[in-house]
Amino acid sequence: MSLLNNKLSALQPGSYVQFTHISGQIIEGVVTENDAQESLSIQIMSLATIRYDQISMVNEWQKASNADPVKFKNEPKKQSDAMDPAKSETISQNQQIPDLKVMPVACDKDAVSKAFKAMESEEKKALAKAYDKFQSYLKSHENEKCEEAIASIWSIMDEYGWDHNPRVNQFLGLVQAANESFSAAAESFFYAKENHAAYRAAYQGASKNPDEKQAYQLAAAFAAIYLLENKTEYRTEAAAVLRKSSVLAEDISGIEYVQKH
Repeated sequence: MSLLNNKLSALQPGSYVQFTHISGQIIEGVVTENDAQESLSIQIMSLATIRYDQISMVNEWQKASNADPVKFKNEPKKQSDAMDPAKSETISQNQQIPDLKVMPVACDKDAVSKAFKAMESEEKKALAKAYDKFQSYLKSHENEKCEEAIASIWSIMDEYGWDHNPRVNQFLGLVQAANESFSAAAESFFYAKENHAAYRAAYQGASKNPDEKQAYQLAAAFAAIYLLENKTEYRTEAAAVLRKSSVLAEDISGIEYVQKH
């Protein structure tokens, strides 16, 4: 028996685990039953049974105290069945959830300068004063300078009808992130068609204000949108953000949406 199988067979009911499926998908839940030989059952939003040979990695955290016993299933369920919303359970706020480190949005001088230079000539000309205000903020670290830059960008966007301009929204999102206006930045990144930056900004904001469920809902929504783009880069991170944000927001609509599409 391999070291991985030894570790899997030793998992006790009630253990909170995170599996990396051989497909690369991250699956988190609470162990409900383990036959110690071939497969085990975990509570995700409902029940999923996974064969040992379908798992490439496992992490285990402390036992969860609220795992309800579930009847063992002999055959693996499809992930869509395991996420059946009709069988979803209320998630305890006291449930132990592993820490998730998400790369913060890079919103430093170089990142903002790159976004500004990527704009077209007309856009750069119109937004030059806003860019100068941001540069002034970097030198003085006076928040009002950054806020003035944001207000100036908004004004120009309204004047020129650039509300959905991806280049201008990327520029705006980075300046908003520098100002720690993370929810607003996330929406700007969405209009910039940079959904990986959108979920990162939203999750960064939620992490700073963990009591605001709406922030986690936003992070879950943008992570779900990113996953539906079927891009391989950041996919594991996006799936983890979707899972954890859904748990903390007590809202699995993002997971349901991904499963349906």
